[in-house]
Amino acid sequence: MPLVARWQQPDQGCARWATSEATLVAALLRCLGVLLECAGCASPDRDAAASECLAVSSEALTHADPHVRRCSLFLLSRVLLVGCELMVFERPEILSELEASPFREGDETCRRMAAGILACLSKYTLL
Repeated sequence: MPLVARWQQPDQGCARWATSEATLVAALLRCLGVLLECAGCASPDRDAAASECLAVSSEALTHADPHVRRCSLFLLSRVLLVGCELMVFERPEILSELEASPFREGDETCRRMAAGILACLSKYTLL
């Protein structure tokens, strides 16, 4: 995904500033989630897109701004929605962050979102 690649390696100046601005980071995460959802399960690029989204979401799960963390969790939920839950199991840093959320997360909305994602993932571990 060129957008994500450019976001991860910004130019100097305004581009570098934009990648650290919480409002813009949150908007990027939200947009990626919507794009992934719109592409859907049948998209031939689903796995590649979901993998990129997981990488970006993983970075943002520990962001200082709660709005960014909410948008990161939204993006993670869209990865599950398109059927890429097994990819989440391959990312132990995401799982450990979700599991620690009830104890470390200061934002109630983030705690509830993380709990919902864990509940969804628990369906797959029971199979």
